[in-house]
Amino acid sequence: MPTCLLCKKNNANQTGSHIVPHFILKRIENVNNSPLRHKEVSFVIGEKFETFYVGNAVLPEQYEEVLGQLSDEEIVKLKNPSVHDHLFCTSCEDRFGAVESEYSKSISIFDNQPVYKSKNESGVAFLLWTSILWRLSISPSHKFKLVVDEEEQLRSLLDSYLKEKVNTIDFKALYGDKNYSDLGYQLMRSVNYSNDNATFLLFDPANTRPYSIIVDEFVLLFYFNSEESASPQFSFFGFETHIKETPINKTYSAESIHSLCVEQFKQGLLNVADRVAIQRLHFYDSMFDHIHVVMGGKGNKMPQFIKQNIITRIVNSEKEIGRKYNIDEITKIIYEEMSKFTG
Repeated sequence: MPTCLLCKKNNANQTGSHIVPHFILKRIENVNNSPLRHKEVSFVIGEKFETFYVGNAVLPEQYEEVLGQLSDEEIVKLKNPSVHDHLFCTSCEDRFGAVESEYSKSISIFDNQPVYKSKNESGVAFLLWTSILWRLSISPSHKFKLVVDEEEQLRSLLDSYLKEKVNTIDFKALYGDKNYSDLGYQLMRSVNYSNDNATFLLFDPANTRPYSIIVDEFVLLFYFNSEESASPQFSFFGFETHIKETPINKTYSAESIHSLCVEQFKQGLLNVADRVAIQRLHFYDSMFDHIHVVMGGKGNKMPQFIKQNIITRIVNSEKEIGRKYNIDEITKIIYEEMSKFTG
């Protein structure tokens, strides 16, 4: 059995570990905002194709509208990319759970101010967001990655101060620990956006100064040297325009959150969708050319009118929305259209 990635001492015997805490993940994935586990219907939307996951407690009538009927083979293959086995030991899983449980108590407590305090002990908040960033980096299924030294710095921080009970955390030592005094993060939130709107987990691999993540209705910007503000060239789907009004949280400072209105947050998510659409079209264009050559087409590029036929068929497909853009459906359409013009 592998060794726990946090303490590096015990066997990683824990199963069902969440990379993103369940109290946040359920707001992104769960059917009808159910608080229960295994109630997820989620999609991984990449620049190439889409995949999906359905929890084993979700009834067919709750997912068939977007996915249609699932075959026995598909059900067997279903795996939640945000849940993993044998990364941590039971003790370390409990240590994560302690700060998650404490932080979740105050998620519904907020002030209607441009910047408000989250009502959490500053160390709890800092450990919570640090743990999410670190777990994303060590996750086998996410493409987010910290620099090796930075990843180890966060592991050391978490291993040193996380405890199985919050009231046993040595916050005084954490606040005075100069090894972590340069760390800081900014947090934006569109309060209750996820009550009526879809949200997701997103990170931009190109952004490392600061590391930038959207998770549910939160935008997290994490600095390894918080004395340095984001560069003038920093761009994160329009959210960078709110950086100057967003305080930097340190290990010892009460967590401050900059409030985004629904329209501001929605515009950021629309910018995300535009980026994904552009990346998807660029990928499709090169894929079409490759298949054109493989199938013996003339020249090294597929004629534009055939590409347009394929895109039109994909967009206008009557397949369920969760099926339209997966690799099997797109490949089928490409070969059908290409076959009309090849021997």
